[in-house]
Amino acid sequence: MSQKTAVLLSLFGFHNANNTSSNDAELLDIAENLDFDTPSLNLPPLKQPKSDNLKACLVNDIEANDINSNILEKDTSLDWFELISIPWGQAILQILKQIVIHLKPADRLSLTYLLITFPLCFIAPNPASMVWFGIFLRLLIIPSVIFLRCFCGATTSSIGSAHVSNWFTLSIPGKLGKLLYGFTGTGNKNENNNNSFSFSMGTIKLLYLLLDGYVVFLWIYLYSETGQLISNLHGDTRYDIVLKSLEQEIFMGQPSKDLRTWYPVLNSRVLGEYLHFCYFMYYFIIGSIVVILYFTRPREMFDSGTTAISTAFLSCYLFYLIYPVEGPYWSFSRPEPETVSYFFCHLVRFVLKGSSKGTALPSGHCAISVVCWMVSIKHHVCLAVIYLFLVPGLIFATVWCGFHYGIDAISGTFWGLVCGIGGMLLAKHVEYVRPYHDRVNYGMGGGLKGKRNPVKFI
Repeated sequence: MSQKTAVLLSLFGFHNANNTSSNDAELLDIAENLDFDTPSLNLPPLKQPKSDNLKACLVNDIEANDINSNILEKDTSLDWFELISIPWGQAILQILKQIVIHLKPADRLSLTYLLITFPLCFIAPNPASMVWFGIFLRLLIIPSVIFLRCFCGATTSSIGSAHVSNWFTLSIPGKLGKLLYGFTGTGNKNENNNNSFSFSMGTIKLLYLLLDGYVVFLWIYLYSETGQLISNLHGDTRYDIVLKSLEQEIFMGQPSKDLRTWYPVLNSRVLGEYLHFCYFMYYFIIGSIVVILYFTRPREMFDSGTTAISTAFLSCYLFYLIYPVEGPYWSFSRPEPETVSYFFCHLVRFVLKGSSKGTALPSGHCAISVVCWMVSIKHHVCLAVIYLFLVPGLIFATVWCGFHYGIDAISGTFWGLVCGIGGMLLAKHVEYVRPYHDRVNYGMGGGLKGKRNPVKFI
């Protein structure tokens, strides 16, 4: 038994290493294979593990030290030189498998939507009406996300499961690394590879912030793009007449227009002010859950939330493209703001000037707010309590304020429940390679410091 093996075993309290049983033979092999040739770091002393199971401790250490370039060894490594010797069809499948396994669930949903709608950007009555920015955005985001997820690996040096180094580098190959180096002014050229650069913690934080946050940008941009695509695909055709007929049959009237007259107790400016306030807080609900989960919770909670919210957003956008409905706000006459509210009615109507027509069924406000509420119940109870005073009022406001048909609100609420459950289950059970940065807390909600997060890895 080598000296480094004896030192390792003594660190874990295994002082009688020479009198091992047959069951411990595997442990000695594991200890012998551990790599101690790590860079010199000022590491704090290792803590004594609470567990008496030496094998579990050693296996955990190997899992922590075997992580390199964001790739775990089990069924995730790909020898690119082997692609030459296998059929091209099989090679393509292997490449696609590697790409997919390195994408987070929210990435897969977002990139799939961008690919599906990419041909629609070219459908227009004239070249000037084509969605040129959407074309450029897809050509930029899709390859960038795939490259950064698959080939830009964060590595770390650590000894023992009780400690993770507070310093690690990100190696970016080729001209992209050189470009990023010139843009940020940080980083060093790698000694072992003259074609790649290593970057410091601040640059890595910014990179992963952009890489995880681009889905939020897509939620905002794709809403405005959906309105343009609807105009190009359907022209002036909208299906409000069908919704009005269904409303008349189901509710014996038009709730979005007549609800205040049916129940005089609801015809109150104070109630209207509160409901318009709840409707306006839709933007606060989305922003608060995303920001708070990213900066205060382990990264898998943020991924769970963004997966669920992305599921709701993107599925609603697809339905709008297939069956556009403008909604009662554009179909019926509107009451004067002074008769239904005080301040927030003016604010909401100002915001709605930039809304996309044809995006009423199902109600995105209802669906997204319900999903955010469900995510907060799962991952942040304090936010869930705050949303308790906003989400029910927002759902009711969509009809009372005349922004959506009753069917819009009901279908949106139901679809929000489906997307919330389905999205969080998707994030929980889909297998993917999580970047090491996600598993360590560096002040940006990466995880529990010194411990790997309880998530499923490949």
